[in-house]
Amino acid sequence: MVLNNLVAYLLNGPKKEFRSGEKFAKKRSEHEGEEWVFMNGVAAGRTE
Repeated sequence: MVLNNLVAYLLNGPKKEFRSGEKFAKKRSEHEGEEWVFMNGVAAGRTE
């Protein structure tokens, strides 16, 4: 895990979380409780 985190840090920088730009994905109140993870082009999500 340490090696993986080091490589991820070198590739992505210090940010741990990526947020979409407002012009690509506008925030909507009906989606406030949703969280999504994209891995290899596959999306998996959940609602609270």
